[in-house]
Parts: sequence; structure tokens; C-alpha cells
Amino acid sequence: MASLGAITFEEPVHTLLSARPLVPIRVAIYLRTKSPLSSLSSDQIANQTCTVLKVASERSKLLSIQKWPRLTALALDLFHEDYNLREAHHVVNLPVLLVDYGRPGVHVKVASSQFRQFVNDYVARQFNLNGWEVAPPFFRDQTGVVPPTYANPRDTSLL
Repeated sequence: MASLGAITFEEPVHTLLSARPLVPIRVAIYLRTKSPLSSLSSDQIANQTCTVLKVASERSKLLSIQKWPRLTALALDLFHEDYNLREAHHVVNLPVLLVDYGRPGVHVKVASSQFRQFVNDYVARQFNLNGWEVAPPFFRDQTGVVPPTYANPRDTSLL
């Protein structure tokens, strides 16, 4: 596997990951095309992120993948074993960590309140847009000229 370079954690990350009892955490992952990890699969990136955060991968669930020309953004949950997939199209207010795999290394920080809201809204929206029959992880390809379409949303009042 390619070298990750330096890994930097902002102090609040350690506090959040070591909280007892464990609290569910959402992780937003930015994987840039220039990252040495860009050739890995989404599952491998999720597992690598668990390794970086020192969390067993069995405690994670990959929820969404969004591919852009120069960036792939993934969202996964940690320690969220009681997550109700039937209600997942409703927004939750989970704390969010941002893991940014850039060229020089990996930077991990607790997201701002605005970014936390954005990520939690985005995940709920993906559950709603993809409907009842599709299970995560949801894949959204933004690399083409045609935007993604969704035939069977869960709740059209949330659109």
C-alpha cells in the first residue's frame, strides 16, 4: 500500500473517539485524485480510514460515495450499531470527523457545525433519493454531463 505521509489529528478528534460510552460518529472522507490512495476501492478507503482512526472496521458502515473529477467523497458511520435504516431519510445530528487524504499526508479534524449539518443532511438526502429498495453504500457519479436521476424516492415531501 502507498505511504500515507504524515497523519495529523486535531486534539478534539482524540476526545471524540475516546468518549465513553461510545457515541455514533459520522466520518466524511475526502480522497483527492493526487492522493497515493486514489487507486484503492471505496471499501479499502473505508478500512484505511478505520486504521487511521484506530477503530475496528467492523464498527463502521460505509453509507455513500460521491465521485467528482478531482475528488471522491465518502461518508461512513462509526459505532452506530442501532442505526435505523427505515428512518435514515430523516436528518440526524451526529458529530462529524473530516478525514482528508491529500498529497502531503492525512489531516483529521472535527467538522465545523456548518459542515456537520451539510454532511448529515447529505446522508439523509441520499437515503431519501435512493428509495426503499436500495441499500447503502449509495454511489453518486458527478463526473459526467448528465446528473444522477432517482426513480423512487422515499418521501417526495423532503425533496
